[in-house]
Amino acid sequence: VHPIKVTPSSACIGMSVRDTRMGELLGVRVFGLLRNGELELTFDGHQIIEDHDKLLVIGAPKSIEALDELSRLEIESEQSESSLESKEVGLIEVVLSPRSSLIGKTPVEANFREKYGFQVLAVWREGKPYRTQLGSKPLQFGDALLLHGKRKNAALILEEDDLVVLTDLGAVSKKSSQAWNAVAALCIMVALSISRIVPVSFAAFVGALALMVTGTLKMEDAYRNINWRILVLVAAVLPLAPAMQSSGTNEYLSSLLINWIGDLGPTALLLTFCIVASLLSQALDSVVPIVLLSPIVLNAADRLGIQALPFLMGIAFSASIAFLTPFSHKANLLVMAAGGYRIKDYFRVGIFLTLLCFAILISVLPLIFPFTK
Repeated sequence: VHPIKVTPSSACIGMSVRDTRMGELLGVRVFGLLRNGELELTFDGHQIIEDHDKLLVIGAPKSIEALDELSRLEIESEQSESSLESKEVGLIEVVLSPRSSLIGKTPVEANFREKYGFQVLAVWREGKPYRTQLGSKPLQFGDALLLHGKRKNAALILEEDDLVVLTDLGAVSKKSSQAWNAVAALCIMVALSISRIVPVSFAAFVGALALMVTGTLKMEDAYRNINWRILVLVAAVLPLAPAMQSSGTNEYLSSLLINWIGDLGPTALLLTFCIVASLLSQALDSVVPIVLLSPIVLNAADRLGIQALPFLMGIAFSASIAFLTPFSHKANLLVMAAGGYRIKDYFRVGIFLTLLCFAILISVLPLIFPFTK
């Protein structure tokens, strides 16, 4: 952000911000105007530029230098936080939620100005800031956006499911009046599941239906919160299990593992399955290793004459040990932009956590679920 002072000889004096065509000609954005110490947003560009005004501009250094030469503006070397914030105007940092409808849209298509009353100053993606040409950059999950606008409009963003607010905006409750409805629906679902009156899937459906009947959850939000990618993935992966069984792939792979590791005992075999499940989950959804490895585990346990339950529990837990990459889980990717992490940061921290989880699994699982029948 470059504060630029309008000099008496500037050609911009008397022109509106829009009429200067700075964005069209030089690729810079004027998002604010300081006059007599008061900050005014320039969303619509109707503000008339006067002598001694300060324009808050975002753009590449070369574009800023060209702006100085062509329009006789004075670029101030020092940049203070007061230039961007006031009692009425401030900065808010947000990230896209996992199922945000804004994913794939550019900031212009997302209509931040009209919908939220904020404009996007910068995008933080995979450890790199992007400040220019944002109108042509489709948003991705995990992007952190720096928004600038009136503080009173922050409530609109807090109530928006597409964005997760990182900036502390005070004790503002989001849909607090409907919180008890959500708690009651959860209790109903748990009670039905525990009592075994109905299947768990039907109990979950009853809980979701209760949320929609009470108005806690809108129908369009319910559809949007369905992870269609996972549904399609599971539907595509499930036929692999009978295919592997009928083709003899399960027997071949289980025999191969037993020949290699069988002499080392069931603990070594359990560790092998856990490692394979964890490695698969670093790049694929956690459902995939469970579906693919379960038939092999059952076949291997049957050939060795031991219980399959510790192996099944092992791959189920190991499929969630996905700490080595930011792409292994949406939570990892969500905090990547917010925390400014890089890919190697996940591996550096995740490798020790992964080894610790493996050590606990291998030690505890055989005690709770013995290998012997």
